[in-house]
Amino acid sequence: MRAVRFNLMMVLVAVLYLVTVGLALVVIDKGIYQGRKQSLIFERFEEMLNITSSELGNLAVMYANATSDSRRDQLRERIQQEADEQLALSNGIWRISVYGPGESLVAEAERPEIFRENYRWSNSLLFWDFSHVVRNGWPNTDAYVLYEYTTPLGVPAIEELTSWFRMLAFAVWGAITIAFILAMMTVVLPIRRVMGEVAAEGTQLLRHPRSALERGYNAVATKALAAQLSQRITALVQTPSLWTAAEFDPPMIEAVVGCFGLEAAALVAMEPTSGDVQVRVVAAAPGAQAAGDSLRRVKLTFEDLDPAAPPKLLRRTGEKMGRLVVLTPVLETASSRLGLITVDIGDWSLLPRWHVNVVRAVAEEVRRGLVQMPVFRDYLFRQKSQANISLARSLGHDLTNVIATSKFDILAIQTWLKKRQRALEGSGDSGSKREAILAESVQGLLNTTKFMQEIVNIYRAFSYMDEPKWERVDFNALVSHLCELFRLTLSRRIDIQVDLDGCLDPVLCEPRLIQLSLFNLLTNANQAIKRLGENEAGTIRVTTRRVDRDHVELTVHDSGPGIRGADGALLEGEALYQVFFLGITTRREGEEKGEGLGLNWVWSIIRDMHAGEVEPANHAEGGAVFHLRLPIGGPPDASAAEETAQEPQETSNV
Repeated sequence: MRAVRFNLMMVLVAVLYLVTVGLALVVIDKGIYQGRKQSLIFERFEEMLNITSSELGNLAVMYANATSDSRRDQLRERIQQEADEQLALSNGIWRISVYGPGESLVAEAERPEIFRENYRWSNSLLFWDFSHVVRNGWPNTDAYVLYEYTTPLGVPAIEELTSWFRMLAFAVWGAITIAFILAMMTVVLPIRRVMGEVAAEGTQLLRHPRSALERGYNAVATKALAAQLSQRITALVQTPSLWTAAEFDPPMIEAVVGCFGLEAAALVAMEPTSGDVQVRVVAAAPGAQAAGDSLRRVKLTFEDLDPAAPPKLLRRTGEKMGRLVVLTPVLETASSRLGLITVDIGDWSLLPRWHVNVVRAVAEEVRRGLVQMPVFRDYLFRQKSQANISLARSLGHDLTNVIATSKFDILAIQTWLKKRQRALEGSGDSGSKREAILAESVQGLLNTTKFMQEIVNIYRAFSYMDEPKWERVDFNALVSHLCELFRLTLSRRIDIQVDLDGCLDPVLCEPRLIQLSLFNLLTNANQAIKRLGENEAGTIRVTTRRVDRDHVELTVHDSGPGIRGADGALLEGEALYQVFFLGITTRREGEEKGEGLGLNWVWSIIRDMHAGEVEPANHAEGGAVFHLRLPIGGPPDASAAEETAQEPQETSNV
């Protein structure tokens, strides 16, 4: 099918060529040549056509002035005879028509075959149907004669004109032919090659671009392949199993070879020494033997891998290769310089500019991968640490809820025991001692739960409530980091959407407690969405915005069932603030307990410590919304603490 399309394109080009040539020749003949020939004949009409119009004109005037029918009949016969004689003696006239009063036809003589008889190579270009009319009339009479003529024979002026226009026609034909040949070489064939590459599976480079179109295609293809390579390298960077450079570099070089269709590629390192520079192959794709041989046979300097140096063409000593082996600088580290060797099909006589652009694009993507890999490994390491901390805090949150629930149960038992003990004492029953022992045990359990609550509070790093460390931080970065961290704990069906106001000023706050507050809100949002069902998808939207000159707002909106009371009804007004009270939960009977302490911490951190505001609401489109408003300058006592703070700003640790 692809071959049919290509052949059809060539057929269309050929048809276009023939149509263009034909139109050009028609314009030259019909539009220019015949007009010039008509003017030439008109100027010397009687001489070139070999006629005498006066005799026939006199008869026509006499006919127009005749008063009797018999006289007109005689004159009509003479006019017809004269017309026949002039037509026979003329050179190129094929019809003579004489008209009398009232546009009446008096006589007519014609000879149509003269068109073909007078058509000659010497007096015509392409078309033999050249025909024009000359009208002879006289004053004060309605009579006139029409002479319709074609090209006369043996007229030197016409033959000279025809010869000149024939040369012009050949020149135009040649110019069109040359133009089409150039168009074929520079446009059509390149389009055919480009279409072939586009129709092929996957983007490929043209190895020998000959035209601007092919070079333009290579430029676009290079960007597309570089984007593909970037995606593959990014995927490799984000692969946890490729933890070290030794594990990461080989698949990255294989990706380079696979994306750009190279014969081979190798990543090399060069270290400065006092003598000859030693080049070490760090990683090589299969088939990179030519690259290694070239390195051993070519003398290189440390400047060859300067990041600002251009790509360098390598070749074997005394041997011409059919491959382009190019060394391109990639990256400079504290101890060495890295370069990329690419082996591709080519010619030693010239290193094409497009190939330079390709290897530079490849080297840039390799450089990005080498830079991103350690950064991401460090980020992943920190994220894993943060995930472990988050997991511990989540466990602490659940323990807090269990403790709170146990505490209420024990309080209920204690209340019942006190009533029971008073009743037994009033009746003098000896069983009151047993009740007292049981009451002491219950009090011990109650004390134990309180102690466990304190341990969990410490475990949740709540000590910053007592000793806050105020810092002026990038609020968006703080929120974004925590959201990305929390995203790791979510299932695939729940998504976090973050919309940050880019015009926020740094905010003076206790960043760990702000993150703790946001973490609790996200945890509650996640649990709220899970109430809809295990298979239900959900969204958590986190936004920041500047409320006014002195305040910023952090909003968390989930797609869960909203803030509801124990009876399942949506809460309104002041009732919404119950969720922030210690030990209060809005979950219905039978659901897993989990709310209470976390939201209470949010309330304490935002309102009590940061002099901010917390506003809960049920969104009109569904779900719960929590608005946290913070003063940009922090609480009143934070400014002094900021000036005396000794530790550097840290925004990446929860």
